[in-house]
This record gives sequence, structure tokens and C-alpha cells, in this order.
Amino acid sequence: MDHTETNVPSFISIKEASWISVFLVLLMFLFSLFSVYFGNETIKNFFELLAYVVSSLIIIYYVLKKHSYIKLTFKKIDLKDILLLIPLSFSLVILSEFLLGLIPINPNIAAIFTDIFSYSPTMFLLTVVCAPILEEVICRGVIQQGLMKKYSIYKSIFWSAFLFGSIHLNPWQFIAGFFIGLVCGWIYYLYDNLTPTILIHFIVNLISMLAQIFIPELSQFGSNTTKLLLNNQDMPYYFVIFISTLVFSICLYSVQKKGSYSETLSISK
Repeated sequence: MDHTETNVPSFISIKEASWISVFLVLLMFLFSLFSVYFGNETIKNFFELLAYVVSSLIIIYYVLKKHSYIKLTFKKIDLKDILLLIPLSFSLVILSEFLLGLIPINPNIAAIFTDIFSYSPTMFLLTVVCAPILEEVICRGVIQQGLMKKYSIYKSIFWSAFLFGSIHLNPWQFIAGFFIGLVCGWIYYLYDNLTPTILIHFIVNLISMLAQIFIPELSQFGSNTTKLLLNNQDMPYYFVIFISTLVFSICLYSVQKKGSYSETLSISK
């Protein structure tokens, strides 16, 4: 008699999660190659957006098909939670900008990235609408949820945040992405819900894009917009960092007290 268990799910490992991230980046690169055939900048940007969306959807479909135990949850969140997540997101922007500034950047490289991420309607749509939804689904809803079935909470959050930072393909966004990923990972665990992390991601990206629209001279890639707004004065800037850290800590603590994380998650130590 064959005793092979055919219905036992194969949980996502760190290795598989890493390959998911690699394939996502490769698909985006391959699909975006079509944009080089267009001279019109608007059409080129549209195809780059399409490449991003199609690549993400392919990866999501593939993983959900392979790992049927993964369920994406988008539940309504209370107004009280929203009022905590908004200041948390604002403080997260300032603190991640501070961390990003710890790595020096060559002015020529900064100019290249500034041009790549400069404002356009397509870039706004990609950054503010598509990225918060698709990246949270992949990094939290798929990768982290899958890892939590096999590893401890802390290990799962660490690796999902690490991979989230890595898919941005540069050390400056990696640092900020890793930090934001840790926060979003913890929020996702507390709520067992993608809506709060999408909201955080949306606010963070929206602030960045609005800065590019209204104060482009202070929002170059690698620049510290907050410090520039304070005329590069150290004392006021570090006071803002202190207040942001305080607000961030209070909001995160309050969210943790309110979080309705699921007790049904099977987590192995």
C-alpha cells in the first residue's frame, strides 16, 4: 500500500522566496525591453508600467496556484486604526530618509536615479497605486505568509523585508525598503490583513511623489528633503528625528495593542 501523503502542502522556503523575487525582477526587465522600441516618452512609460503590472500578476498567479493554502486577505480597518497608521507612516518617511542618508551617493548616480524616478502621470500611477498593492501582495501576502508557515515570525518578517528591499536593486532604496518592510511585516502579522500595509505603503510613496511635484529642487534622489527644508540646520533636524521616533514608537505600540492577529496561523519555531 502506498502511504505517500499527496495532500500535504509544500510551504514556501527562504530559497523559494528568494527565487520568487529574482523571477519577478527578471520578468520586469524582459517585459520592459519592449519599451525601447518606442521613441515617444509617454508610450515608453506606459509599457514600463504595463511590464511592472503584468510581471507582478504573473508571479502572484503562479505562487497562489502552486501554494493553494495562501489566502490574500483585504479586510476593512477601523477609523481609530487609520488615525494611528497615518502618523506612523509620516514618521516612517522621515526615519527611512534618515537611514537612506547614511549611505553616501555619487552625484552622477543620484542624477541618473532622479531622472528614472522623476514625476510623470505614469510614474505617479505606478508608485502611488500599483506598487503599494502589488508589492504588498507579493512581499507580505505571498512571501511572508508563506514563510510564516515554515519559520518563526521574526525570521519570516526579516526575510520578507530583506527581499522587499532587494527588489529595488540599489543599496539606498534597499536600506529604506528593508526598514519599511520590517514595519509592514509586523503590521501584517498583527492584523493578518493586507489593507493596513497597503495604506502605509501608499502614504509613504504618495509623500515621496508629492515632494517631487511641489519641491523638485529639494527632492532629488539621495537628498534629505526634511533637512533641506530646515536649511540644513542640525539642531532642528535632529529634533524632528527625535519627534518622529517618538511618534513612530507610540503609534506602533498602540497598533500592536489593537492588532487582531489571527491565532490560526501555524508557526513553527
